[in-house]
Amino acid sequence: MDFGDKSWIILMTVNDALFDFYENWWWFYERLMLRQRVVVIAEDDLVADKLRNSLQASSGSLLAIERSNLTSDKAARFGSRAFKIMMSSRPTHLLRHLRQGRNVLFTDVDTVWLRDPFTYVQGAYDIWSPDDASSMSDRDQVQGCDHRTCGVLEFEDMPTFGAGFLAIKSSARTITFVENWERALLSGEPKVNQGLFNLEAQKSRGVKFATLPKMLFPNGELYFNRFIEEERKQVAVVHNNFLKGPNKKRQRFHIHSLWFPAEKDAEEKHYRRDNLLRVVTGGHK
Repeated sequence: MDFGDKSWIILMTVNDALFDFYENWWWFYERLMLRQRVVVIAEDDLVADKLRNSLQASSGSLLAIERSNLTSDKAARFGSRAFKIMMSSRPTHLLRHLRQGRNVLFTDVDTVWLRDPFTYVQGAYDIWSPDDASSMSDRDQVQGCDHRTCGVLEFEDMPTFGAGFLAIKSSARTITFVENWERALLSGEPKVNQGLFNLEAQKSRGVKFATLPKMLFPNGELYFNRFIEEERKQVAVVHNNFLKGPNKKRQRFHIHSLWFPAEKDAEEKHYRRDNLLRVVTGGHK
């Protein structure tokens, strides 16, 4: 994949309660010096204002901020009905960009990118996603597989895809798939988007799915509770899931040195601004 491939965008949603998770994600992301456009969906007025006034907004064409259709002027509480409605809007945001011919890599805001994930979005597939199961088979632990040699895995039985990290190529069949996912989420009470994503994946015909290797894209249970330090060093993307509540997630990131430095002195701000400008002006190496 061309690292400067403008057909791919990175998409995420954030509300005010999780704004510091967005800042944390960006702190690690900018150090990868990638050139894909980042589109951030603001889910309430408070976070929309913070995003517009953030340092990242000074990056010009690198960052785009969109306001969702949710009318709340305050952050939805984790686990509340408003929070579930916000989470159910994920396929709607994806469709808006897929229909415009953009390939979309959607990432949850509670991830940390340690390596370029686009390196592993390879092959003649339509949708790439990690297997979110916590068990590790011999097949998952490929001998000699590290961040340089791991590739996507074929599968016989449909895995449990993690809807918090999805790379989707724009095509008629993927748009139909996401439309079906959206329709299922909008019918009745707010539902768990990942469960319905997997149900639709089992029913889909013609859409080619690929699983990203667990050794490189582990869920929170694997990375934080089961991996040894040598395994953690190989990881591309860490997802801080399998734990409920933002405070617990912040603490877990802190413990494992995956939270951005608390001090925001002038030197750090200049470092970040210089890197952003270097990316925007084509200084990526």
